[in-house]
Amino acid sequence: PENAGKKELNMRTKIAGLTFALALLPSPLMAQDRLAGEIATALIASFAVFDANGDGAADTAEVIAGAKSVFTALDADGSGAADAAEFQLFSMGLATLAETKSQKAAYQIQRTVIFTRWDTNVDGQLTEQEVTLALVSELFTAAGASVSSEQYGKAAFIAEMGGALR
Repeated sequence: PENAGKKELNMRTKIAGLTFALALLPSPLMAQDRLAGEIATALIASFAVFDANGDGAADTAEVIAGAKSVFTALDADGSGAADAAEFQLFSMGLATLAETKSQKAAYQIQRTVIFTRWDTNVDGQLTEQEVTLALVSELFTAAGASVSSEQYGKAAFIAEMGGALR
């Protein structure tokens, strides 16, 4: 009986140790949570372009001003229009994360989809007006009259790029 008690205690110790070891292993769910956190961190940083006064929400005027900043950054050569190559070079806050997660190809495909959607006159270039209309439309479709950082993450172009990282 005393030996049986030791065996049971030994078995419980092994089970507890195994359970603890399994808990330390990274699970797919934990990896997804970590990825979601990394995406959220990147989006909060990129949202600051639109939230000029730092109040956590961007109104129409702030989004339009932010769109101008985005366009200026997109138009790397200063030609007054951004082509597909310039669009691919613009980070949008998630390019580094796509690289580290080995999702660069998927990320670039989504950016091509977004570029094509935003190029409303189908000339292979984005004008400041096209970028502004696309950003205003997609951000306010996701949010309504004011865009919070959480709603920013739900805008079509952001959701598509973030989805490419999963």
